[in-house]
Formats: sequence, structure tokens, C-alpha cells
Amino acid sequence: MTKYIRPLRPDHEFVVWFWDLVLNDFDDVQRRKLLAFTTGSDRAPITGLEDVEFILGFEGEDEEKLPTAHTCFNQLLFPVYKTKEKLATKLKQAIENCEGFGMV
Repeated sequence: MTKYIRPLRPDHEFVVWFWDLVLNDFDDVQRRKLLAFTTGSDRAPITGLEDVEFILGFEGEDEEKLPTAHTCFNQLLFPVYKTKEKLATKLKQAIENCEGFGMV
């Protein structure tokens, strides 16, 4: 389940870009990295992703900043990117270059 922080909503252009990118452009490895970046785990819970509350929101105006995540809340926050291409570039950069605590 996805929740949106205002002004985002399911039909907001940014949300449409995000889901199009994740569902159509990302491969399974990138989706797992996004899940890990957002939730702290690259695996769905045994009960399925429908039991994960996923939160998307905006935070700031600087398009050069990367998205940030609050893994305790499954919250993914983005600067207000003005193009889908900028969103794709920055989100891929964030998920490819994040590193957790390195716990095994």
C-alpha cells in the first residue's frame, strides 16, 4: 500500500513518472535495491508487499540533491524534480550508491 504526502496523490504527474520508472524501466535488481533503500530490506515480508506501508513525498526544491529515505517509516522523499529523466537519474544514483550498516 502506498501513501502520499501532499501535494502528491496517485494521479500526480510525479507519481505517474515514479511508478512508470519502477514498473517499466527498472529491472528486478534495481527494484530490490529500491526496496532496500526505502525499507532497509531487499526482500518482501513473508505476508507480501501489500502489508508494507510505502510513503512517497517531496522534500526541498534543489534538483541536484538525491532522494532520501527514512527506513523506519518506509518513507521515500524527493526534491521536486521537473522532469522524469532527472527523477530517473537521481533515483538510480541513490539506489546504486547507498550502503546500510553492513550487518550480516
